[in-house]
Amino acid sequence: ADDAGTHPLFAIDIASGNATQLFGGGTVGGFDVAGNRIVAARADFQHPDDLYDMDARGGNVAQVTHFNADALADIRFGDGQNGRAHGGGLWQTTDGGQTWNTVSLEVSVGRDGAVERLAAANNRVWAIVLTGASSMTSSTYGLYSATYPGGTWAKVSSAGSFGPSLPMLAVQGTTAVVIGNDATTGAEW
Repeated sequence: ADDAGTHPLFAIDIASGNATQLFGGGTVGGFDVAGNRIVAARADFQHPDDLYDMDARGGNVAQVTHFNADALADIRFGDGQNGRAHGGGLWQTTDGGQTWNTVSLEVSVGRDGAVERLAAANNRVWAIVLTGASSMTSSTYGLYSATYPGGTWAKVSSAGSFGPSLPMLAVQGTTAVVIGNDATTGAEW
């Protein structure tokens, strides 16, 4: 049965018709029962199908496989409960989008503080933020970072400032790569 975009595994009491969720947290794509054990394949928005073993009542769940665990370790997918949105500012949710809160980057007023690029990996979020006047010849940008979820944002002072063109941002593991020009010297990074 569909449940908020996922497909959990349910048991149905034949006498009463009552359904009880046995296993959820994603979409169960298949299962098999042998005696008092169930093996189910489950995927979610952050993981491909993995196999799980549990008792016939859905208890004592143990993950049996960890497909692509190494390949997925450095990738941060958006999830249904926690996330960020950007464009002119930065907002975050920790309740599946029911409420959104503005994230303060403590950058001066005006259009300054606009989040222009956002990337995440390895429990850290990185942002390229407009920190100075926005024009074709005088825009400056800074690199900000926070742990995820719920970390405090801070400017990465060792990165300096970039501009006037908008720099690119790529993240691999714990390393952020910024491709742009130094705002003071014009040197390419």
